[in-house]
Amino acid sequence: MSWKNKSIRAKDVAHLYNEFEGEWLLLDLLQRSKDGKAEEFVLIAHSKEKDELYDFVMEEGGEIDGNFIFVFAHPNGICEI
Repeated sequence: MSWKNKSIRAKDVAHLYNEFEGEWLLLDLLQRSKDGKAEEFVLIAHSKEKDELYDFVMEEGGEIDGNFIFVFAHPNGICEI
């Protein structure tokens, strides 16, 4: 499944972890719940190197602010988004 540029609900993040195991994910946060938890994202990019994602954001002219989330896809880890 192609996740890039599609709306992803928090409950589906485990699928991302499995598909992109061992990679860093750059997610754009679209929506938070009333208690502040992330609910909906868009996968912008993924890479084995986190610095490549920082470079990607800067090349796109964006700033790393509260809307971007960098997360390491570890399928056996606990998702803390």
